[in-house]
Amino acid sequence: AADARKEDTRLKVIVGAALLADAKLNADTVFFLRSVLPRAVTASRDRDFLQAKGWLLGEPPAKDKKP
Repeated sequence: AADARKEDTRLKVIVGAALLADAKLNADTVFFLRSVLPRAVTASRDRDFLQAKGWLLGEPPAKDKKP
């Protein structure tokens, strides 16, 4: 179980790094990521971070954020 978690984390890091590297070179990748991230990222802490970094533009507050 611990090995599976390590592999899952490694996969996320590698895929994420590849997408970020490609986004620096390819506007289509930026467009793709900006369409996927609002659907895929639901935690308010993560959404706030991505919005601060410019990846979630004009997004409403996260669903789990309390008023």
